[in-house]
Parts: sequence; structure tokens; C-alpha cells
Amino acid sequence: MKSSSAFSLIELMLVMAIIGILLTLWLPQAQQYFERSRSIICMNNLRQTGVIVNNYISDHNYFYPEVETDPANPVYLQNTLPGMQDTFQPYGLSQNLLRCPSDMAANKQYNLRGTSYEWRPFIDDENYNAPQIYTRRGPHTVSPRRLRLVTDIDAVHFGRQNALYADGHVLAITTTP
Repeated sequence: MKSSSAFSLIELMLVMAIIGILLTLWLPQAQQYFERSRSIICMNNLRQTGVIVNNYISDHNYFYPEVETDPANPVYLQNTLPGMQDTFQPYGLSQNLLRCPSDMAANKQYNLRGTSYEWRPFIDDENYNAPQIYTRRGPHTVSPRRLRLVTDIDAVHFGRQNALYADGHVLAITTTP
């Protein structure tokens, strides 16, 4: 009697079906892992940007610069201000730090503005030690740990934005419409 060590067609199809089932179970989880890794890269970009901003303000008597958030739609109409790239480039800010991988995957803001991040205009020309935000009730001094400097333009991380705070920490925040 002759013994065959080859697979039969049914055995081969059964193995392929099991692999297919395992892949369908693993694929959504893998996409979450990939998105989480892109979010971590984005947070790292923001942390490095925070170091660059702190180097800038230490060289400018602890005052934040005036930065235009969107040159196509300027905040300050009287004069043209430089964007983040122009302001912080001498301190090491590069195009790579202005690219959020999740924004690049969605092909959104970076292609339109040249950055995936938005400078918050609330702190333009404010003192680092006592930044003030102006509201309807008047000026309020805000702690650097509560003051957002830079955020993702869009909520591209599981419906959240990563935000750099004035004291250097980065958090994922839920946005409100």
C-alpha cells in the first residue's frame, strides 16, 4: 500500500478558510493599532514642537510670538504675520514635524495649508509666566498647564485632536462641534 503525504483539496480549502476567518477577525484590530501608532507619532511631533516653542520664548524675553494660523484666512487683517514654519524654522521646526501621519492618511489639511497643526491665536504676544486670555468678562490669567498652544486642525485620531499645552505636555482632547 502506497502512502501519500500530499494535502487533499478539502484539507487545503479548510486551512485557507481558517486563515481567512482569522484575518477578518484580526484586520479591524490591526487598523486600530496602526491608527494608535500614527497618533503617537503625532504626539511626538507636538512634544518636539513644544521644545522648539520654549526655546523661542526663552530667547524673546518669555513672550510668545504672533503667528498666523491660516495665511489664506488671516486672523490679523492689519498686518501679515509669519506662519509656524517661518517663525520657528530657525529653532529647528521642519516640515516633517508639521505633518500628522493620520492627517496625511486622510489627505486633508497638510495638502491645503502646509501643516496639520493649528497655532492657537489666544496667546499671541503674551508673557509665558502670566498669559492672559481675553473674554467677554475681561482678561483672565491662565496657567501654562491649561493653555493650548498647538492642536491638530481636524479630529483625526479616533475623533479626537492631539493638543500641545504651554507647559510642554501633550494630550488627546475631545472636540466639541
